[in-house]
Amino acid sequence: MKFAAMLSLLTVLPCTRAHAAVVPETCTTLAQTAWPVTASGRAQLLTRLDATRDVCIDQPAFLALLGALWLEQGDAAQALLWLERALMLDPDVPGAQADHALALAGMGERTALQELVQRWRGRGDIPPALRQRLEAAVARPRAGSANGSAFATPPAQGWSWRRSMSLLRGHESNLDHSPRLSEITLSSPDGPIDLPLAVPFVPRAGRAWVGEAAVQALTSTAPGTQWQFGLQMAGRHADDEPATDTRQIQLAVARWQLHDGWRSQWQVAMLRVAGSLNEPYSALTLGLAAEREWNGCWGRLGLDAEWRRQSVSAVADSQTTAVQSGLNCSWSRSTGWSAGLAARASLDTPRNPARAGGTQRQLSLGLRAAGPVGAGFRLEMSARQAWLMDGEGYSPLLESNAVRRQRQAQFSLELSRPLPGLYVAGAELVLQVQGLKQRSNLTLFEHQGISSFGGLRWEW
Repeated sequence: MKFAAMLSLLTVLPCTRAHAAVVPETCTTLAQTAWPVTASGRAQLLTRLDATRDVCIDQPAFLALLGALWLEQGDAAQALLWLERALMLDPDVPGAQADHALALAGMGERTALQELVQRWRGRGDIPPALRQRLEAAVARPRAGSANGSAFATPPAQGWSWRRSMSLLRGHESNLDHSPRLSEITLSSPDGPIDLPLAVPFVPRAGRAWVGEAAVQALTSTAPGTQWQFGLQMAGRHADDEPATDTRQIQLAVARWQLHDGWRSQWQVAMLRVAGSLNEPYSALTLGLAAEREWNGCWGRLGLDAEWRRQSVSAVADSQTTAVQSGLNCSWSRSTGWSAGLAARASLDTPRNPARAGGTQRQLSLGLRAAGPVGAGFRLEMSARQAWLMDGEGYSPLLESNAVRRQRQAQFSLELSRPLPGLYVAGAELVLQVQGLKQRSNLTLFEHQGISSFGGLRWEW
């Protein structure tokens, strides 16, 4: 009998006394394997464990590692299968309780994860790295916009639903993005003319409510293929300046595909924005993107096109084509901290050649970092710098038909913390601070403002 056939026969025959002595040692050795730092290393270890699964079916540490690897691969259903068996054999197997809760959260059942985090907060024997990982998962970025790009984990069959809602109360220093001007300088053949404004431009400040509701549906139609459908509604209401109120609705459909270490995406999104002071407009966006992991980081390259239509001023209708790239890195698997950068270059072309300024070129660079900061809090920080320049003079009356140039700086800070489940399941406290400053060679387009909000957000 050939050696391969003999080896195959050993996996199905009842264990002999000698075989019983070999199996635990093999399973224990595999279960103690150091966690690979690369995706390819994790895939190779998963293959080794899966091939030995039948031999080690009663070894809880082995099954816990197998489940953790399936969870890291994005298959929560497979992870649950082996993690549940590991916990039945040994409820105290290290890490299995945490991975089991994370797998349930990956399938949309976040209650077990929230309860585990609450239960473990009073314990001193939980490794800080594991505690931070769990708290980061509880406070992970929400479903948010309908066209979010996170590759979520759908169930093996059927649908997974994510719903979120937030209600925040705060203050904005410039509700209508207005410049601060008491006079304007006009160009004429006889020289510049300074004209005092009968009604000076003054930023409107005031208290406001900000609300958002979103729902996402995810399903997998084949191995490595995911469909994502999203609907988002958001609005802002200012108590003393209702004319500055805004509202928007967005609908998006995206398809993700995994293949040979890459994951690709195409997406269609429709947006409608309305408000009293700002003219309502609609936008249709088509996007293509590809992502790949490299040394613990995910790199992204994408193309998108947007068609924007104004409700009244058809002369302002335009089409934007853009190329974008990004890199997002996790500092370690256990801490939950990540950092990323993104760049985008675009060309905004008017449908009507009479539009002021003509074709506009845009470039933006952004930085982002997020992770737990202790006591159950999660911090998200971002900064963005953008440059915009028209292709033609904006108006003969402004700076002798100078070409408009703008420079825009933004920052955002968000601190969040899950609330105990005994109050409101799936709720968290949210504090936000955002700022924007826009400079231009045409003072009519300069403005700045800062906002601070606090409130609650729910996900279920």
